[in-house]
This record gives sequence, C-alpha cells and structure tokens, in this order.
Amino acid sequence: MKPSNRFKILAACALVYLLANGGISATESDAADSQRLQQSVQKFADTVLAHGRDHYGAVHSPLFVDGLDVKTFDPVIWQKDSQSYVICDVANQQALMRVLDGLTAITGEPRYRKAAMDATQYALEKLGTMNGLLYWGGHM
Repeated sequence: MKPSNRFKILAACALVYLLANGGISATESDAADSQRLQQSVQKFADTVLAHGRDHYGAVHSPLFVDGLDVKTFDPVIWQKDSQSYVICDVANQQALMRVLDGLTAITGEPRYRKAAMDATQYALEKLGTMNGLLYWGGHM
C-alpha cells in the first residue's frame, strides 16, 4: 500500500475514534462527508473481520494478522532465514482495537468491540511469558 493511502486510512480511523468519543462534532454541511467516511472505515473493519483473523495455521484464534494484501486479502507473509511467517504483533494493532471499539460506539453493532475484546483477551491469556509479561513488539 502506498504511504499516502495508509495515511488516509489512519486519518479516517482517527476521525471515527474522535467522533465516537465526543472529541469533535460535525456540522450539517459535514454530515454527508462524515457518513461517507464512517462507511469507508466500517468497510475497512468488515474486511479485517472477514479476512484478517487468524485462520491460517493449525490453530485458529481471534487474533488479527498484521497485514493483508489489498488485492487478494491474503495475509502479508514475512520471510526470515528461509522461513515464512504470518505475523500477529498485538503491539502494532492498538489503533485497530480503538477503531473497532469506536465503530461499536457509533453504530451500536457489538461485533466490532467483541472482536477487539476477544483478540485482547486471547493475547493476555495465551501470549505471555513464564514471568507473566506479554510477547510484545519487536524486542522479542
């Protein structure tokens, strides 16, 4: 994805989060643009829920992959030392969790917040080290 497109998606996600949490208010003249933007973010979230969940390995989970190919919706494959990986780094997905939560606040549809809660709960329960800390970010 081109950096400019990635910025537009992040900006749209941020706007949905702000609208859901009372951070900004839209005027009547902005209502149509806000609705169109909300529909775009909702379509993005629906695509993530449909194609971005962890159903790629032997064990399926409610986690999200770190990236999807925008044309095929296949997960982004990371290569290291002649091995291939589908990555889920919960540290990289905090904005996604906020967007899902914000969409539930805006639309009243609980499935968005539930998806974020399920992924977070799974990460807290299953992705910890022996000392209780989470496997988090690139420091692994």
